[in-house]
Amino acid sequence: MILLLLVWPQDPKQVDDWVRQLKHDDIAVRDEAAKKLVALGEKVLPLLEKYEKSDDVELRGRVAEVRKRIKPPPEVWDEIFAIAQAALKADPKDGKWRPRLKELLGQYIELLGADATPKSLERANEARVRCFDEKFPVLTDNADKVEESSLIVRAAKGKELDRRAIVLCESAEYEKADESIVVCLGDFKVHEMKRAVVFARGKVSVGRKARDCVIHCDGAFASADEVEDSTILALGGVDVFDDSQENAWINTPDRKIGKVRGDKEFTNPKLPSKKK
Repeated sequence: MILLLLVWPQDPKQVDDWVRQLKHDDIAVRDEAAKKLVALGEKVLPLLEKYEKSDDVELRGRVAEVRKRIKPPPEVWDEIFAIAQAALKADPKDGKWRPRLKELLGQYIELLGADATPKSLERANEARVRCFDEKFPVLTDNADKVEESSLIVRAAKGKELDRRAIVLCESAEYEKADESIVVCLGDFKVHEMKRAVVFARGKVSVGRKARDCVIHCDGAFASADEVEDSTILALGGVDVFDDSQENAWINTPDRKIGKVRGDKEFTNPKLPSKKK
């Protein structure tokens, strides 16, 4: 067995030689070069950066694969939460986070694909298009009603999120949320919501009704009344006291529901499953 070189090479040009071998005609040579680069770990990543903008598309692609093997990129949902966390720590009013968050939401919607209910998917796409207008202001103080603006605050609280609102927060509590996007690093509580997209690291609790929503939470999802035409991934399980009608449950096996009508269950390997 040939042992891989596990220490930094004496001459950094050796890294360039291995990168060039990624284009060798012999697949065995290419594989061996890739293994040697991967074995060097994260310290080789700065030396690979110059190849990211190479005019050689084939070489650029193979270097990208090596980079992924060394340091896999964050999953879409993890990066969405990371954006909220970074915005809370930095100066949120620059709005630099908006284009990337919009892009990631599009990727998440693509991951849902046909597993999502048609109405929730349509509403999620509408929210993604309408909520990211660059003319909308970024707010850092709570208000009773947040409308056509983004709110970045640790503890978000108010009466209503309405018409193209975005909230990045550690926790949130509202009476209503309509056509809004919420990324919460903790628990999200709302009395009633529709046409909303919610990502929560904690629990999502609905006091009355959720309709036409896309919900992704690491904790449990609970509703005291009914849920309709929504797509929900809840790693902590589900508890709906009353009706669940025409919903899509993704990777969510533990469900306690009063009455079920037309629900569908999906196992999507591209999305996270219940935590052990």
